[in-house]
Amino acid sequence: MVNFYHAHACPRPSESSFWFKKAFEDELKIAGSYAATNPRVTLGGKVKKLEFFSSKGLTNGFWNIDLRLESSNGKTLDVNEYYEFNTGFAANEACRNTADAYLRAVQNLVGKTVLSPSFPELLR
Repeated sequence: MVNFYHAHACPRPSESSFWFKKAFEDELKIAGSYAATNPRVTLGGKVKKLEFFSSKGLTNGFWNIDLRLESSNGKTLDVNEYYEFNTGFAANEACRNTADAYLRAVQNLVGKTVLSPSFPELLR
C-alpha cells in the first residue's frame, strides 16, 4: 500500500499541489493501492514546471506541466503533460476554459504516470 505526500515547488503550491495530491490519491484508491496509515512506501512529488498560455493563436491555449515523483524506496519518475485546449474569444470564457483545462491536464498527467512502465518501480 502507498501513501502520497507532496512537496511544494511550483508557482502556487497552495492551489496546485492540492490537485496533484488529490488526483494521485484518487487513482491509488481506485486501484486498491492506497493506505492512509502504515504504508509500505510513500510517494512525493515536485512540480518542476507549471505554465499556461491562454492566447496561443487567437482562441487556443495550453498547459505545460513537468512533475517528478519520488518514492521512499529511492526511485524517481519524471513525467510531462503538454495539454492544448480551446480558450474562446471572450475573456470570461477564456478564463473558465483555462481553469477547466487545468484539471484535465492534471488527469492526463496522472494517467501517463500510472501507465508508465517505470511506475511500478516506485511502489516496490
